[in-house]
Amino acid sequence: MEAERRGSPCMARRRCCIDLPRLVGAVIAAMVSLGASSPAPIVLEGTVREARLNSPVPGVRVTASAHSLKGELSTVTDAVGQYRLGPVPPGAYVLRFEAEVYKPHVQAQVVPAEESPFRVDVLLHYEQPHFFVRCGIDSDALHHPAPWHFAPDLFERLPSRLPLRWTSGLRAAERLAERVPGALEVPSGFSIRGGSASENGFQLQGLSTRDAISGGNLLPLSIEFASLVTVRSEGAMPSHARSNGGVIESRLKSGCSRFYGSSFAYWAPGVLAGPAGTLPVSGTDFSSTERFRHMGEFGATLGGPVVPNRLTFFAGVTPVFSRTEEQGHWVDQHGVQALVRLNYEVSPPHRLSLSLIGMPSETRGLDDSTSSDSDTAMAMLEYSGAFLDNALLLTLQSGWLRHQSTHRTLAVESGRAQQNVQMKVQAHYLLHAIGTHIFQAGFDTEHIAHVRFLPTGSRAGSTVLGGFVQDRWDVRPWLTINGGVRYDMQSLRAPSQGRTAFVSYQLSPHAGVVVHPIPRYGTTLIAHYAKYHDQVPLGLLDSAQGRLITIDPGLAPASSHEFLLVATHEFFNLGESGLSLQLKAQYARRSSGAALTSMPTLGGEGVLIGNPGAGSLAILPRAVRNHDAVTLSMNTQWGSWLSEFHYTRSKLHGTQTDPLGDESGLPRARPHLLDDDRTHSIQVTSYRIFVLDARRFVRVAMSYSGASGTPQERALTAFPAWSHVLDAHLSVGHRMTNIAGLSIGLDAFNLLNAQPWARGEPRGPAWLESPSSLRPSFPRQVRLGVRYHF
Repeated sequence: MEAERRGSPCMARRRCCIDLPRLVGAVIAAMVSLGASSPAPIVLEGTVREARLNSPVPGVRVTASAHSLKGELSTVTDAVGQYRLGPVPPGAYVLRFEAEVYKPHVQAQVVPAEESPFRVDVLLHYEQPHFFVRCGIDSDALHHPAPWHFAPDLFERLPSRLPLRWTSGLRAAERLAERVPGALEVPSGFSIRGGSASENGFQLQGLSTRDAISGGNLLPLSIEFASLVTVRSEGAMPSHARSNGGVIESRLKSGCSRFYGSSFAYWAPGVLAGPAGTLPVSGTDFSSTERFRHMGEFGATLGGPVVPNRLTFFAGVTPVFSRTEEQGHWVDQHGVQALVRLNYEVSPPHRLSLSLIGMPSETRGLDDSTSSDSDTAMAMLEYSGAFLDNALLLTLQSGWLRHQSTHRTLAVESGRAQQNVQMKVQAHYLLHAIGTHIFQAGFDTEHIAHVRFLPTGSRAGSTVLGGFVQDRWDVRPWLTINGGVRYDMQSLRAPSQGRTAFVSYQLSPHAGVVVHPIPRYGTTLIAHYAKYHDQVPLGLLDSAQGRLITIDPGLAPASSHEFLLVATHEFFNLGESGLSLQLKAQYARRSSGAALTSMPTLGGEGVLIGNPGAGSLAILPRAVRNHDAVTLSMNTQWGSWLSEFHYTRSKLHGTQTDPLGDESGLPRARPHLLDDDRTHSIQVTSYRIFVLDARRFVRVAMSYSGASGTPQERALTAFPAWSHVLDAHLSVGHRMTNIAGLSIGLDAFNLLNAQPWARGEPRGPAWLESPSSLRPSFPRQVRLGVRYHF
């Protein structure tokens, strides 16, 4: 018994020794058997790029879901926009791509092949809402329908950056409005969607820089100082609806955690310019020829930290100059624009910003017998902060703008000054209830004081109070509803008697719907209605020149109604050829509501300001202006080539005239095609970067703009001449480091030297313009440039 008891442990140990190998073998056999029966692992991979620039997008959340996958599998794109998910089991997957800056994209019915990586490349588009901050870029919110945005990367590739005539050699950011379909360049600026140039709104950091007299831009911003340029040609929500034309907004660059900047120089020599057209002078038997001699701009920018993670700055300066020859006499223009901006981080969600910008300029010509001086300065203070776990964003802004100009000739001297004081409060609130709501409300006020001190003294003033409420409601991933209202009230102080008249604005409703019926293929349908109100410009009061001004008690500002339909469809990698394109069709109708006019009273001793066909001016016919436009667009990407094509067929007809023009807004007797009507317009842009090696590249861009003749030309001939403008850009770049580079460029504007006659009102100093309202476009110019950035 004792021996048996002693043998029992041995037998137990022997059984353990025997059973363990058998168990291990059984497990290995089971694993081998399982592995032989299971399919090979599948990997999902690809690259996420930005649709406009074809640049990789890092930090995009990529999420895969399927019935065969328990839960979801997600990852984030790396620095070059690449992602990798797997291994994953077979099945039909839905891939979701989400980023803070871009519109979410859903790729459904992705069925990967076995035993090989399955690639899904995606192009993302900007979408609202987003707030982003990086070096030189300020935050901005986008709205449906999406406006046209131009970021610094686009500045470098667009060849159409010819300086505006009245800004000397300054490459103004507002010039980018010419790239928007439906925008027509006229001598006084841009006519956007049928509106006159004096009806456009201009904003810098959200504050108005509009001239209360002419409706122009008092402070054009250099492209070198701009971080983002937004052109809202249609579909604006109430927050940007205090304008009867388009709205051009520029955002300033700002400092960041590292030092960055640039130095640049651009020069257009007259020896390379094309011959200028001959301009007939009205009322005389001779004609004038303006010869271009040279035009240039140079300067530098610098931004970076003052106190790390607390205080940053951005500063820049750019002198500009130009010389032309008129009637054998020199006309020289000189100016300089300077900017200083400070950003102070109170705490991570709270920031203060102070911006100071100024631009003095002078013009001397005709053997010093005539001269012009102007000085414009603006100061802006801004606070932005987040509350309630970042669900509430609050922005407070205040600004002061001062402009003074003097023009002298041998016979007369004139001068004026304008001061604007503005305040604005805006709040965004994010609410998750039956979808997602983004509520936005705001209040703003602007006081304008205008003084004309030469040749006679007069003072006029305007005060505007306004507010708005709007909501973007994302009901479902495929359905978005926009809506809002705006109300404004303006008081006017006439320069003659000093009495105040109130102009009441009616409520301006805005409503729209966005539908994505086939999210997989990027199909979007948009319908939008809006009513816009403008301000009563002080130019109507200033034009009285000392006469008694009577303002109709029922005066209403100029207004218009807009109806918009948009359909877009995107194709990615057609037939595995690498060709991706976006097709867009748009119909827009804008019809006038109230119009403004100034009419001399009996005897010519006074001026009556009112609305044609209403109130005191009921004896006049109602002014009508209708603009109908159909636009077909195609954006393509094929390999490294990026191209855009836009065709617009439009009709601008009615009886309304520009209240700040020669006809003072008096309606014409019969409806007819208006001067800014162009039946057909075409815009084509193509761009590519050729990479020579890791450090060197060549950038090539071409831009073509064509438009049919004016109504006057079409009335004279059955085949009116088209205007053709062809621009080209060529630059060679060398990357010295990852963030520093040097580029040398050549821009050629109006290669064909086409100079169609254009009718419009003069803008800028009157003595710089011919007495005739007919002006040819710029002759051919060739501009040389060099730029270093770090």
